[in-house]
Amino acid sequence: MTVRTVDMQVLIPKLSEVARVQQVQQQENNNRQQELMAQMVQSTARNDTSISQLPGSENVLIRERREKEKNRKKLVRKEGLTDDKEKKEAGELKKGLLGGKIDLKV
Repeated sequence: MTVRTVDMQVLIPKLSEVARVQQVQQQENNNRQQELMAQMVQSTARNDTSISQLPGSENVLIRERREKEKNRKKLVRKEGLTDDKEKKEAGELKKGLLGGKIDLKV
């Protein structure tokens, strides 16, 4: 397909217009992308600085776990349990597996 000189004279000025329009569209896309990234950074920073609220039941469970762990550590430190068997027995006592019932013989 050949292009005639008259057509070429019309197409060359339009080529610069098309290039300018494409450049403007590309710049708009870049600007939108930068704005989106800025919004994401702001929301991430806001989420990092805000304290998330846990439901009440989860707070209680976390507190109970911490207390149990603290009590277990105190027991180990207090009694100076170093033997693995003693540590295991202490853990079972803590769980209520041992020492929950008393056997009496008459």
